[in-house]
Amino acid sequence: MTAYYYDVDDCCGSYEDAWLFNNGKSYDLTSEWQREWLAEEIADDYWSNHDGWEGWQAGEEVTVKLWIDKDNFKLYTIYMEVVPSFSAYEKKDPNERA
Repeated sequence: MTAYYYDVDDCCGSYEDAWLFNNGKSYDLTSEWQREWLAEEIADDYWSNHDGWEGWQAGEEVTVKLWIDKDNFKLYTIYMEVVPSFSAYEKKDPNERA
């Protein structure tokens, strides 16, 4: 298992203060598409575990800083897509309007 360090919109500032991400998977950081996949996983972690839901709205972007090692990082722009949600209920009265 490998741990990865990241920051969103430079709120942590440094590698030492960055958030730790470990989902039990290992990513090949020499592969561009695996780094992008990791950046998307990190965005979900930020949303779910670091109060990203408080300020990051659908249709907005954040910048993820992914540290490759203590001295090197890559920046990724993450766009939050809109995911529809549906609710159903049974009408009790056939004349009831939606």
